[in-house]
Amino acid sequence: MADVRQQVTLSLITEFENFTVFKPRDHNLRTLDTMLDQAIAWTSALAPLRTAPAVAN
Repeated sequence: MADVRQQVTLSLITEFENFTVFKPRDHNLRTLDTMLDQAIAWTSALAPLRTAPAVAN
């Protein structure tokens, strides 16, 4: 099991403009960047496991 350790709490009221456009506040940017970096690292590390195995004839 892979996990992303960094957590971010985003409010619909303060982090989204008109509840549709994502505009995180400055105090969440560093934490959000760290969380996304961790998610990308796991995605890259697990990518070989998602590729289809070669079919033997």
